[in-house]
Amino acid sequence: PVNLTLPAGPPAEAAERAREGLRAGYACFKVKVGLPEDAERVAAVREAVGPWPALRVDANRAWSVEEAVTCIRRLEEYDLEFVEQPCRSLEELRQVRGRVSTPIAADESVGSARAVRRAVETEACDVVNVKLASAGGFRAAREALRLARVKGLGAFLSSTLDGPWGIAAALQLAAAEDLQLACGLATLQLFDSPLADVLPAPRNGTLKVPGGPGLGVQVDEDALAEVVVDELPA
Repeated sequence: PVNLTLPAGPPAEAAERAREGLRAGYACFKVKVGLPEDAERVAAVREAVGPWPALRVDANRAWSVEEAVTCIRRLEEYDLEFVEQPCRSLEELRQVRGRVSTPIAADESVGSARAVRRAVETEACDVVNVKLASAGGFRAAREALRLARVKGLGAFLSSTLDGPWGIAAALQLAAAEDLQLACGLATLQLFDSPLADVLPAPRNGTLKVPGGPGLGVQVDEDALAEVVVDELPA
């Protein structure tokens, strides 16, 4: 399963996009937050999708500890799955986690298995978001995912706005590790390029793991040539 990330904008637009996603089969929605008025967007999305779909928010390190506690408490009535990276450091996440009832997810703070171990030791979070590129490849990302789950944390994968190769790689790992939380991998539609069509679009809130040799991705050479800026000498 994958989540649908809703763009910033007026609450009514976010709500309509969420309803479209619900009709398309998505069962998990993600709202970017950071400003006080973002609570209105979260409220509108929850009203639009109803009580059962998962709703998560991502602050991208925007808040201080006090700001995070205040904002999260304000959002708790909307039954959030978790709040992702409300502050910058693991220590700040730990402090916030101790003062709110909503689970806390770490993203930028857990780019490696070593960082996941620190998060576990400091009780900084309930969930970790692992990115294949940030972790350093398959082996490192798999180690981070497995460590988190062994220690009782939720875990999922997301992209760093990767192209089709990165998304395909993450899908292979997500399937191999049987991840249950919705992953943040439905990002190819953000690209205005034929390359974005290499992988099938999400269907019923899921992405199909590509088959075939290697990562299962075959890229059209003409489509690739359209986005090549320069070529390094052989």
